[in-house]
Amino acid sequence: MKTNASTLNQRTGSALKWNYVGMAVRSSSSLVLGVVLARLLGPKPFGVVALAAVLIGFCNLLADSGFGAAIVQRESLSEEDIRFAFLYQMLSGVFLALACFFGASIIANLFRNQEVAPVIRVLSWTFPLQAFGQTATSLLKRNLDFRSIQIAQIASYIAYFVTGIPLALLGFGVWALVAAQLAQVCINSAFAYSMAPHSLLFSFRINRSILAYGVKVLGSSFAN
Repeated sequence: MKTNASTLNQRTGSALKWNYVGMAVRSSSSLVLGVVLARLLGPKPFGVVALAAVLIGFCNLLADSGFGAAIVQRESLSEEDIRFAFLYQMLSGVFLALACFFGASIIANLFRNQEVAPVIRVLSWTFPLQAFGQTATSLLKRNLDFRSIQIAQIASYIAYFVTGIPLALLGFGVWALVAAQLAQVCINSAFAYSMAPHSLLFSFRINRSILAYGVKVLGSSFAN
């Protein structure tokens, strides 16, 4: 029993350490990238992407629907539980991508800026790309493997850098930021899945306990 407690303490301490290291690296990288790209592109492209980011951030909340937290918190987790969560997250990602893609003009009207419409259409595909890695990331959190999570996120920032900077130098404007964001999401999901691989088969049997927990988490997130 003492050995288990000691092991848990070590894993928790390691998780906190890697979480802080990752946060420091991401914060400093984000600052440097922001300064460099702002210098290269000017404020207008950032403004257009920022408008799209408002929608993307809100829809990402819907895409997960609390299923990630359900995977982390469940006392026991079966293969079928994982497959059901993966199905729901992927379906949510695809549905939101289609909704934003076809509703981009309406959303742009709400922002009173039609320049954001094509940006929303392209960035909408971050939802299924991100959904692909959400289940794997939740499994890593469940195992307190924050080292792998931070490696995936740092790698995604590197992908953002090596995509965004060259395209900005070549004069792609706002599309340099869009391409960089897509690259970031792709790399993060790919790394997460490689570190916590799981079955890509779907389970269509509704898991009421996971669904109920996810709804509660989603409601709490909306309230926050």
